[in-house]
Amino acid sequence: MIQHVITFRPAEYHPGKEACVVYYALDPEIGKLVRKRVKVNRVHGARERARYARQLCHEINVRLFEGWNPFIEGTSVFDGISMKKGIDEFMNARQKEVRYDTMRSYKSHLKWFAQYLTEQGKLLLPIRSFSVTDAEKLADALSHKPHIAIRTYNSYLQFLRNLFNFFISKAYLKENPFAKIRGKKPDEKRRTIIPLATRTRIARYFIEHDLVPYLYVMQLCYKCLVRPKEILMLQIKHIDFVEKMINIPSEIAKNQAPYHCHPF
Repeated sequence: MIQHVITFRPAEYHPGKEACVVYYALDPEIGKLVRKRVKVNRVHGARERARYARQLCHEINVRLFEGWNPFIEGTSVFDGISMKKGIDEFMNARQKEVRYDTMRSYKSHLKWFAQYLTEQGKLLLPIRSFSVTDAEKLADALSHKPHIAIRTYNSYLQFLRNLFNFFISKAYLKENPFAKIRGKKPDEKRRTIIPLATRTRIARYFIEHDLVPYLYVMQLCYKCLVRPKEILMLQIKHIDFVEKMINIPSEIAKNQAPYHCHPF
């Protein structure tokens, strides 16, 4: 007769003064189920504490059903700073270091990441509980995001690596769960040269409709490879009329590397 060995009892929330999540796991040394406890009374507010405890119970039970054993792999995965607090720390630290445009990109990426964590019930859980499996599931969800381009996907992935490297630098976890997830190979760019006849028609149209300033902007993009946003931020002092040259300083250049062009 085959005997089934019970290796755990699911996690449950025990409210009260000593609020905690309790579960049982098999201790292989004694061959018996042993009670394990994770304190949650550090979470302020009864409603918020209960919500956090439910999420923690779910996460622990998922791990238990997957074969995780705290006596073998340790319990620290459910200790430490929450993902939400870690994200706030990252934003506060980076706000003093990066440019406005970079910060705007961070906020956009974090908005989606926080929304995803909320839907998965992981936003309030400890950072250590976010595993490689979680990272793979997130990458899969990201790749199926509507209308997402390969470059955008890779940008999200790079940002998440940077975010978790920040967590590592703070000793919130030891390994980056996104380290081995590769970005997608971008499609080869195929540039088409605009024929001279077409360029002439475009220039004539703008001249005839009194849109010469816009024509100059297009010519800077086409002939000098200056980016539209860089043109928007140019000032008179950046134009050298003697050398017939436009200087794009580092604070304007997209890649923060100064360069110049000869449009005249």
